[in-house]
Amino acid sequence: MKGNNLGIASTNARWYQLFRVKGQRIVNERNKALDLQGGLDKEGQNIIVNDQNDELNQKWTIIYVKDIPPKLKDCEMNKEFNIKVNCDFHV
Repeated sequence: MKGNNLGIASTNARWYQLFRVKGQRIVNERNKALDLQGGLDKEGQNIIVNDQNDELNQKWTIIYVKDIPPKLKDCEMNKEFNIKVNCDFHV
């Protein structure tokens, strides 16, 4: 693979790239890291593989699905932020 773009597809065979977690980075067997293209943290931003660097766009936090707290219902208090979720208010 010569480009930096990361593609995902289902297959019956082995994945083209295998990744491992190394510290806060996710790297492939060629020691390239998952990288948030352009360093922009926004919805729909491309993820690429790139040479490792010490920038935030290559640092990841793994959260297992079983550890994600359940969604709060509308107007239920979010104790972390001390505000009700999806509930109209006035200031």
